[in-house]
Amino acid sequence: MKTLFSIFLFFATSNLLCSQENIVQNGSFEEIDSCFGNVSNLGVDIFLWSGCNGWSNPIYSSSDLWCNNPVVGIYSPPSLITVGAFQFPRTGNNMSGIYISSSVGFENYKEYIQNELESELDFGKTYQLTFYINRSNKDNFTCHISNIGALFTENKIFSSTALWLDSLGYSVKNNSSNFLSDTLDWVEVKLLYTAKGNEKFVTISSFNSTFQNDIDFSNQCDTTGFGFTGGYFFIDDVSLLEIPFIAEFPNVFTPNNDGINDSWTPTIVSGGDWNIDILNRWGNPIVTLNQNSPNWSNPIESDGVYFYRFYSKELPNESRSGFFQLIK
Repeated sequence: MKTLFSIFLFFATSNLLCSQENIVQNGSFEEIDSCFGNVSNLGVDIFLWSGCNGWSNPIYSSSDLWCNNPVVGIYSPPSLITVGAFQFPRTGNNMSGIYISSSVGFENYKEYIQNELESELDFGKTYQLTFYINRSNKDNFTCHISNIGALFTENKIFSSTALWLDSLGYSVKNNSSNFLSDTLDWVEVKLLYTAKGNEKFVTISSFNSTFQNDIDFSNQCDTTGFGFTGGYFFIDDVSLLEIPFIAEFPNVFTPNNDGINDSWTPTIVSGGDWNIDILNRWGNPIVTLNQNSPNWSNPIESDGVYFYRFYSKELPNESRSGFFQLIK
Protein backbone atom coordinates (compact mmCIF):
# COMPACT_ATOMS: atom_id res chain seq x y z
CA MET A 1 0.00 0.00 0.00
CA LYS A 2 2.85 2.40 0.89
CA THR A 3 4.56 1.64 -2.43
CA LEU A 4 1.37 2.35 -4.38
CA PHE A 5 0.90 5.56 -2.41
CA SER A 6 4.47 6.68 -3.21
CA ILE A 7 3.90 6.02 -6.91
CA PHE A 8 0.65 7.99 -6.81
CA LEU A 9 2.30 10.80 -4.90
CA PHE A 10 5.21 11.20 -7.28
CA PHE A 11 2.90 11.02 -10.29
CA ALA A 12 0.29 13.39 -8.90
CA THR A 13 2.78 16.06 -7.87
CA SER A 14 5.45 15.84 -10.57
CA ASN A 15 4.12 18.77 -12.60
CA LEU A 16 3.48 20.87 -9.53
CA LEU A 17 6.99 20.25 -8.16
CA CYS A 18 8.56 21.55 -11.35
CA SER A 19 7.41 25.05 -10.44
CA GLN A 20 8.33 24.86 -6.76
CA GLU A 21 11.28 26.74 -5.28
CA ASN A 22 14.30 24.65 -4.25
CA ILE A 23 14.83 25.08 -0.50
CA VAL A 24 18.43 23.78 -0.73
CA GLN A 25 20.98 26.55 -1.10
CA ASN A 26 23.37 26.21 -4.03
CA GLY A 27 22.09 22.72 -4.86
CA SER A 28 24.55 22.09 -7.71
CA PHE A 29 27.60 23.52 -5.88
CA GLU A 30 28.19 26.20 -8.52
CA GLU A 31 28.44 29.20 -6.18
CA ILE A 32 32.06 29.10 -5.00
CA ASP A 33 34.94 31.55 -4.56
CA SER A 34 37.90 29.23 -5.09
CA CYS A 35 38.74 25.66 -6.14
CA PHE A 36 41.11 23.41 -4.14
CA GLY A 37 41.82 20.75 -6.78
CA ASN A 38 42.46 17.65 -4.67
CA VAL A 39 40.91 15.47 -1.96
CA SER A 40 40.39 17.41 1.24
CA ASN A 41 42.43 16.84 4.40
CA LEU A 42 40.96 15.46 7.62
CA GLY A 43 39.33 18.17 9.68
CA VAL A 44 39.15 20.65 6.81
CA ASP A 45 35.80 22.09 5.77
CA ILE A 46 36.52 22.32 2.06
CA PHE A 47 33.17 24.02 1.46
CA LEU A 48 34.09 26.81 3.87
CA TRP A 49 37.59 27.03 2.34
CA SER A 50 36.09 27.28 -1.16
CA GLY A 51 33.35 29.72 -0.21
CA CYS A 52 30.77 27.18 -1.40
CA ASN A 53 27.56 28.91 -0.43
CA GLY A 54 25.20 26.95 1.83
CA TRP A 55 27.36 23.83 2.27
CA SER A 56 29.60 22.58 5.07
CA ASN A 57 31.46 19.53 6.36
CA PRO A 58 29.85 18.79 9.74
CA ILE A 59 32.59 16.60 11.29
CA TYR A 60 36.34 15.82 11.30
CA SER A 61 36.23 13.62 8.18
CA SER A 62 37.10 15.06 4.78
CA SER A 63 34.26 15.39 2.28
CA ASP A 64 35.36 16.82 -1.07
CA LEU A 65 34.38 19.49 -3.58
CA TRP A 66 35.39 18.97 -7.21
CA CYS A 67 35.52 22.03 -9.44
CA ASN A 68 37.35 23.72 -12.32
CA ASN A 69 40.43 25.97 -12.23
CA PRO A 70 42.10 24.66 -9.05
CA VAL A 71 44.48 26.92 -7.15
CA VAL A 72 46.24 24.30 -4.97
CA GLY A 73 45.95 20.81 -6.48
CA ILE A 74 45.88 19.79 -10.12
CA TYR A 75 42.70 17.73 -10.37
CA SER A 76 39.40 18.90 -11.80
CA PRO A 77 36.50 17.15 -13.54
CA PRO A 78 36.48 14.94 -15.42
CA SER A 79 40.04 13.69 -14.61
CA LEU A 80 39.96 12.88 -10.89
CA ILE A 81 42.86 10.46 -10.56
CA THR A 82 43.03 10.60 -6.76
CA VAL A 83 39.60 8.96 -6.47
CA GLY A 84 39.94 6.84 -9.61
CA ALA A 85 37.32 8.49 -11.74
CA PHE A 86 36.72 10.14 -15.07
CA GLN A 87 33.48 11.90 -14.35
CA PHE A 88 31.74 15.10 -15.37
CA PRO A 89 29.37 16.91 -13.00
CA ARG A 90 25.75 16.16 -13.80
CA THR A 91 25.15 19.86 -14.46
CA GLY A 92 27.42 22.87 -14.37
CA ASN A 93 31.10 22.65 -13.41
CA ASN A 94 31.12 21.40 -9.81
CA MET A 95 30.08 18.43 -7.67
CA SER A 96 30.73 17.04 -4.19
CA GLY A 97 32.31 13.74 -3.21
CA ILE A 98 32.05 11.55 -0.10
CA TYR A 99 33.82 8.36 0.98
CA ILE A 100 32.30 5.62 3.18
CA SER A 101 34.76 3.05 4.53
CA SER A 102 34.42 -0.70 4.95
CA SER A 103 37.94 -1.41 6.22
CA VAL A 104 38.13 -3.41 9.45
CA GLY A 105 39.08 -1.10 12.30
CA PHE A 106 37.93 1.89 10.29
CA GLU A 107 34.54 0.61 9.17
CA ASN A 108 32.53 3.47 10.64
CA TYR A 109 34.44 6.26 8.89
CA LYS A 110 32.03 8.32 6.83
CA GLU A 111 32.02 11.66 5.03
CA TYR A 112 29.01 13.99 4.94
CA ILE A 113 27.73 17.08 3.20
CA GLN A 114 25.48 19.48 5.12
CA ASN A 115 23.30 22.26 3.74
CA GLU A 116 21.71 25.20 5.50
CA LEU A 117 18.28 25.42 3.93
CA GLU A 118 16.84 28.63 2.54
CA SER A 119 14.02 28.48 5.11
CA GLU A 120 12.81 26.37 8.00
CA LEU A 121 10.50 23.46 7.25
CA ASP A 122 6.86 23.65 8.31
CA PHE A 123 5.35 21.10 10.67
CA GLY A 124 3.27 18.42 8.98
CA LYS A 125 4.24 19.37 5.44
CA THR A 126 5.78 16.78 3.15
CA TYR A 127 8.95 17.50 1.18
CA GLN A 128 10.71 15.65 -1.62
CA LEU A 129 14.49 15.43 -1.27
CA THR A 130 16.21 14.61 -4.57
CA PHE A 131 19.89 14.20 -5.33
CA TYR A 132 21.95 12.46 -7.99
CA ILE A 133 24.74 10.04 -7.17
CA ASN A 134 27.54 8.30 -9.08
CA ARG A 135 30.16 5.83 -7.80
CA SER A 136 33.90 6.04 -8.45
CA ASN A 137 35.37 3.10 -10.37
CA LYS A 138 38.70 3.00 -8.51
CA ASP A 139 39.75 -0.58 -7.63
CA ASN A 140 39.53 -0.25 -3.85
CA PHE A 141 36.32 1.82 -4.03
CA THR A 142 34.26 -0.99 -5.56
CA CYS A 143 31.66 -1.45 -2.81
CA HIS A 144 28.05 -1.10 -3.98
CA ILE A 145 25.97 0.25 -1.14
CA SER A 146 22.40 1.34 -0.51
CA ASN A 147 22.78 3.00 2.90
CA ILE A 148 22.56 6.60 1.71
CA GLY A 149 20.02 8.93 3.22
CA ALA A 150 19.52 12.23 5.01
CA LEU A 151 19.09 13.71 8.46
CA PHE A 152 17.04 16.89 8.98
CA THR A 153 17.88 18.97 12.07
CA GLU A 154 16.94 22.31 13.58
CA ASN A 155 20.55 23.14 14.40
CA LYS A 156 23.79 22.84 12.48
CA ILE A 157 25.77 19.67 13.17
CA PHE A 158 29.40 20.33 14.04
CA SER A 159 32.12 18.24 15.68
CA SER A 160 35.86 18.81 15.45
CA THR A 161 36.61 15.18 16.42
CA ALA A 162 33.84 12.87 15.14
CA LEU A 163 34.51 10.55 12.18
CA TRP A 164 30.89 9.40 11.82
CA LEU A 165 27.36 10.29 12.91
CA ASP A 166 25.84 6.83 13.31
CA SER A 167 24.18 7.59 16.66
CA LEU A 168 21.95 10.27 15.08
CA GLY A 169 20.16 7.94 12.67
CA TYR A 170 18.27 8.73 9.48
CA SER A 171 15.30 10.98 8.87
CA VAL A 172 14.85 9.37 5.44
CA LYS A 173 16.80 6.61 3.72
CA ASN A 174 17.29 5.11 0.28
CA ASN A 175 15.60 1.75 -0.30
CA SER A 176 17.90 -0.97 1.08
CA SER A 177 17.57 -3.00 -2.15
CA ASN A 178 18.54 -0.04 -4.35
CA PHE A 179 22.32 -0.47 -4.52
CA LEU A 180 24.14 2.56 -5.87
CA SER A 181 26.71 1.04 -8.18
CA ASP A 182 26.62 2.96 -11.48
CA THR A 183 30.05 4.35 -12.43
CA LEU A 184 28.92 5.82 -15.75
CA ASP A 185 25.55 7.50 -15.32
CA TRP A 186 24.07 9.59 -12.53
CA VAL A 187 21.42 7.78 -10.47
CA GLU A 188 18.47 9.75 -9.10
CA VAL A 189 17.59 9.24 -5.43
CA LYS A 190 14.15 10.53 -4.31
CA LEU A 191 13.11 10.55 -0.66
CA LEU A 192 9.92 11.82 1.01
CA TYR A 193 10.09 13.56 4.38
CA THR A 194 7.27 14.88 6.57
CA ALA A 195 8.63 17.72 8.67
CA LYS A 196 8.51 17.88 12.45
CA GLY A 197 8.81 21.63 12.17
CA ASN A 198 11.66 24.20 12.26
CA GLU A 199 14.28 22.00 10.55
CA LYS A 200 16.89 24.29 8.99
CA PHE A 201 19.67 21.87 7.98
CA VAL A 202 19.90 18.67 5.94
CA THR A 203 22.90 16.32 6.11
CA ILE A 204 23.44 13.64 3.45
CA SER A 205 25.45 10.39 3.70
CA SER A 206 25.25 7.08 5.60
CA PHE A 207 24.06 6.91 9.20
CA ASN A 208 24.31 3.13 9.57
CA SER A 209 26.08 1.74 12.63
CA THR A 210 28.26 -0.42 10.38
CA PHE A 211 28.96 -0.18 6.68
CA GLN A 212 28.44 -3.91 6.20
CA ASN A 213 24.69 -3.65 6.84
CA ASP A 214 24.01 -2.54 3.27
CA ILE A 215 26.80 -3.94 1.07
CA ASP A 216 26.20 -5.81 -2.17
CA PHE A 217 28.74 -8.65 -1.87
CA SER A 218 28.12 -9.87 -5.42
CA ASN A 219 30.70 -7.46 -6.87
CA GLN A 220 33.65 -8.81 -4.84
CA CYS A 221 33.64 -5.86 -2.47
CA ASP A 222 36.68 -6.28 -0.21
CA THR A 223 35.60 -6.02 3.44
CA THR A 224 38.42 -8.14 4.87
CA GLY A 225 40.54 -5.24 6.04
CA PHE A 226 43.52 -6.05 3.81
CA GLY A 227 42.86 -2.92 1.78
CA PHE A 228 41.48 0.52 2.54
CA THR A 229 38.17 -0.31 0.92
CA GLY A 230 34.78 1.23 0.70
CA GLY A 231 32.73 3.34 -1.67
CA TYR A 232 33.43 6.81 -3.02
CA PHE A 233 30.38 8.64 -4.35
CA PHE A 234 29.88 11.87 -6.26
CA ILE A 235 26.74 13.88 -5.43
CA ASP A 236 25.22 16.66 -7.53
CA ASP A 237 21.98 18.60 -8.04
CA VAL A 238 20.46 18.41 -4.57
CA SER A 239 16.93 19.77 -4.22
CA LEU A 240 14.24 19.90 -1.56
CA LEU A 241 10.75 20.80 -2.76
CA GLU A 242 7.58 21.20 -0.75
CA ILE A 243 4.82 18.90 -1.96
CA PRO A 244 1.55 20.83 -2.26
CA PHE A 245 -1.41 20.01 -0.04
CA ILE A 246 -3.26 16.84 -1.09
CA ALA A 247 -6.44 15.47 0.50
CA GLU A 248 -8.18 12.36 -0.85
CA PHE A 249 -11.03 10.57 0.96
CA PRO A 250 -12.37 7.04 0.23
CA ASN A 251 -16.07 6.83 -0.61
CA VAL A 252 -16.55 3.26 0.60
CA PHE A 253 -15.40 1.26 3.62
CA THR A 254 -15.78 -2.57 3.65
CA PRO A 255 -14.12 -4.03 6.79
CA ASN A 256 -14.63 -7.71 5.91
CA ASN A 257 -10.96 -8.78 6.04
CA ASP A 258 -10.70 -9.43 2.30
CA GLY A 259 -7.70 -7.12 1.98
CA ILE A 260 -9.66 -4.45 0.09
CA ASN A 261 -10.91 -1.27 1.80
CA ASP A 262 -10.64 -2.96 5.19
CA SER A 263 -9.90 0.39 6.78
CA TRP A 264 -11.04 3.91 5.99
CA THR A 265 -7.73 5.61 5.26
CA PRO A 266 -7.60 9.10 3.74
CA THR A 267 -4.54 10.37 1.86
CA ILE A 268 -3.33 13.59 3.49
CA VAL A 269 -0.08 15.20 2.33
CA SER A 270 1.33 18.46 3.68
CA GLY A 271 -1.77 18.87 5.81
CA GLY A 272 -0.09 20.29 8.88
CA ASP A 273 -1.62 19.38 12.25
CA TRP A 274 -4.80 17.88 10.83
CA ASN A 275 -7.82 16.10 12.28
CA ILE A 276 -10.76 14.26 10.73
CA ASP A 277 -13.97 13.82 12.69
CA ILE A 278 -16.18 10.90 11.61
CA LEU A 279 -19.86 11.31 12.43
CA ASN A 280 -22.92 9.11 12.16
CA ARG A 281 -26.12 10.06 10.31
CA TRP A 282 -27.36 12.02 13.31
CA GLY A 283 -24.20 14.13 13.43
CA ASN A 284 -22.74 12.47 16.54
CA PRO A 285 -18.92 12.12 16.55
CA ILE A 286 -17.72 8.50 16.48
CA VAL A 287 -13.95 8.76 16.09
CA THR A 288 -11.30 11.39 15.35
CA LEU A 289 -8.33 10.64 13.09
CA ASN A 290 -4.98 12.45 12.97
CA GLN A 291 -1.34 11.94 11.93
CA ASN A 292 -0.74 9.44 14.74
CA SER A 293 -3.99 7.57 14.13
CA PRO A 294 -4.70 8.05 10.41
CA ASN A 295 -7.27 5.33 9.71
CA TRP A 296 -10.52 3.86 11.02
CA SER A 297 -10.76 0.06 11.20
CA ASN A 298 -12.83 -2.61 12.98
CA PRO A 299 -15.90 -0.43 13.55
CA ILE A 300 -18.69 -1.65 15.79
CA GLU A 301 -21.16 0.61 13.98
CA SER A 302 -23.72 -0.78 11.56
CA ASP A 303 -23.84 -0.42 7.78
CA GLY A 304 -24.87 2.94 6.43
CA VAL A 305 -23.76 6.41 5.43
CA TYR A 306 -21.19 8.21 7.57
CA PHE A 307 -19.79 11.71 7.35
CA TYR A 308 -16.31 13.21 7.75
CA ARG A 309 -14.97 16.68 8.51
CA PHE A 310 -11.31 17.49 7.77
CA TYR A 311 -9.66 20.52 9.36
CA SER A 312 -6.12 21.76 10.02
CA LYS A 313 -5.05 24.72 12.13
CA GLU A 314 -2.18 25.38 9.70
CA LEU A 315 -4.58 25.34 6.73
CA PRO A 316 -7.78 27.02 7.93
CA ASN A 317 -8.98 27.61 4.36
CA GLU A 318 -8.60 23.95 3.34
CA SER A 319 -11.42 22.40 5.36
CA ARG A 320 -13.18 19.44 3.74
CA SER A 321 -16.39 17.53 4.41
CA GLY A 322 -18.21 14.67 2.73
CA PHE A 323 -19.66 11.22 3.24
CA PHE A 324 -18.85 7.56 2.59
CA GLN A 325 -20.63 4.21 2.72
CA LEU A 326 -19.83 1.58 5.37
CA ILE A 327 -20.62 -1.95 4.14
CA LYS A 328 -19.61 -4.84 6.38
